[in-house]
Amino acid sequence: DATPDMTVSDLQRALEAPLGVAPKRQRLVLDDGSVLRPCQTLAELAIEDGAHITMVVMPEEVVLVTRQQGRFDDLQDFGPLCRETWTFPEGLAAGAPVRHELLQREALPPEVAWRHPLELRWLSQESLDRMWPTYHAVVCGKVLSSNEQTVSVSLSSAGLPVVLSLESCTVVSDSCDAAC
Repeated sequence: DATPDMTVSDLQRALEAPLGVAPKRQRLVLDDGSVLRPCQTLAELAIEDGAHITMVVMPEEVVLVTRQQGRFDDLQDFGPLCRETWTFPEGLAAGAPVRHELLQREALPPEVAWRHPLELRWLSQESLDRMWPTYHAVVCGKVLSSNEQTVSVSLSSAGLPVVLSLESCTVVSDSCDAAC
């Protein structure tokens, strides 16, 4: 039972168990089309007993890793590092947004590689970044199409579509079954 002092977030959590939909995927909408914000209370929204609220279930976010070399979280990894991810915040449906991110760093340069790893900890982050820069690029685009084997995307910086083979990716989050 809802009370006037409940927030929309409280209501979403209450709906999670019986409906099986995580709060982050729920969009609660009033008859006039306004989307309820999680921090609003039912009293602030003037929602009374018997009011009609529609839940729109948003697709799950899908995150795919297409390249992974080395470990960015391991400060002792002095070899080359590369991580390429594709984030689909609204799933893999045609027209959905996509965010491509590439992080890359070459192996530790020879002028630094001879040092003992403990010595490298004494260097400031600024010094390490100067000697050993990490390349970071983010490009946004949209999904053109998807099926059980591939996802075709168009990135704003590239004219041609990029086709990802789902078999060669690592799925980091989401339900690729529901998305495809």
